[in-house]
Amino acid sequence: MQKGLLHIAGTIRTEQFWPDGESDADTIKVYVGDSEHAFQFRSSPFVDFKPTNVFRTTEVQGIAVKKPINDAKEITIRLQGIDAPELHYTNKQYRQNLAESSTVALANLIKSAGTSPVPCRAFTYVDTPDEVCDVYARVVAEVLIAVNGMEINLNRWLIENGWAFPAFYTSMLPFEIQNCTHAAKRARMMRTGVWSGEFYKTLHLHPEQTFRSGINAADF
Repeated sequence: MQKGLLHIAGTIRTEQFWPDGESDADTIKVYVGDSEHAFQFRSSPFVDFKPTNVFRTTEVQGIAVKKPINDAKEITIRLQGIDAPELHYTNKQYRQNLAESSTVALANLIKSAGTSPVPCRAFTYVDTPDEVCDVYARVVAEVLIAVNGMEINLNRWLIENGWAFPAFYTSMLPFEIQNCTHAAKRARMMRTGVWSGEFYKTLHLHPEQTFRSGINAADF
């Protein structure tokens, strides 16, 4: 069982999300800049957090060799424990139903924080900091923002509101899996969003249902 905790401090640009950008509802780019305090790690609950530079000095050996931090000083966070409808996959960038709606819902929530860019923090339980990246060099974590003085966990908010299914990594702790399962109960009971019968009927691909640009988010 993982005993360590990685904490990341950064900001989120809302223009990255569809339709202004191409980010969907389960992947977020977080600007971390040059601050030595952006990444902090503690090896157990009984010690203090200490800055770590492992992400600035390492490369991930995955699908390709890639640095976790891009040239814009951003990391890509794959929201842990969720699976949102896809905006684009395969060469023709097919999309699933609700992919656009779920992305716009997340973007609107983040925008409601009232600042731009939006301060955020991310965290994930690991034994060592270099365990947090997937094969695409994305950091697998939970992301939190403050809206009207209340801290909101974006991962759980998406599940609670029917914008994503709970989906589990083998690295997740039992209580993290339980939190995701519990968050899905209301949306599942209400058969809203991804739990609706209509969504299930349209999971197969439609040749005409591809990634779109130039759409007004206000229409959703």
